[in-house]
Amino acid sequence: MSVVVAPPTNVAAGLLWELFPMVNVTITNNATHEVWYMCNNKGPPHDRLYKLGLGGVTQWAIRDIAFPLVWCYMHINDGVQGVFWAFLPKYRCDRHCDWWVQDDGLYLHTRYDDGQYIWLYQDGEFF
Repeated sequence: MSVVVAPPTNVAAGLLWELFPMVNVTITNNATHEVWYMCNNKGPPHDRLYKLGLGGVTQWAIRDIAFPLVWCYMHINDGVQGVFWAFLPKYRCDRHCDWWVQDDGLYLHTRYDDGQYIWLYQDGEFF
């Protein structure tokens, strides 16, 4: 069952809704094993490493206000691990950033690009 959030009805809230939309971020584990992740989206359940089981899904929403700096650490296996930005305007997610974990890495699925491979940054190379 999917839930559709209706836009607000008053003008001020509607303007906020349009200028700073909520973006849904979803991570789905399509790897052949469990993976570990942690994201910095302000508080539980993302304040430590969590296991995402085979076929598991985690989801949250963030407000897109001038580059919401939400990063995630993903440990897929000993050879594939690192940090990625959960949302960036250049990803063109519109209001849905769907991440698929595969054995060989992380893929972003949007309405514009179905399966773009995203590099996991290591050793602070994205700062």
